[in-house]
Amino acid sequence: KMVRQNDHEIVFESGSVVHFWKAAYAKSKAVDHLYIDEAAFIKDMDQFWKAFFPLLSQGGKCTAVSTPNGAEGWFYETMDGAVKGKNSFFPVRLSWRDHPEYNTPEWEAKMLENLGPKGFIQ
Repeated sequence: KMVRQNDHEIVFESGSVVHFWKAAYAKSKAVDHLYIDEAAFIKDMDQFWKAFFPLLSQGGKCTAVSTPNGAEGWFYETMDGAVKGKNSFFPVRLSWRDHPEYNTPEWEAKMLENLGPKGFIQ
């Protein structure tokens, strides 16, 4: 049960706390679980990862999620390495087709019309 919430944290009755930090504020913290959203779009993510990794040194876990942003950068390289078994990340791929509201010919036609073929593939 949540007992307190603001823009920077959520505190639960159990004593667990979820913090929301910008990358610069995360330095020198210890975390149980680091969640990185839209990792493929974070400028200099490879440098941030070097700062984040020590936060996990006490057994913490990391979940990095993102929509694709080309075949380069930290997220692409990390995902590719996970698929090839070259790092400790567990790769999970989800397609828009997995969601029943999006897996329709009408939705696909609308997206193609508005995004164009290249935008739709991304």
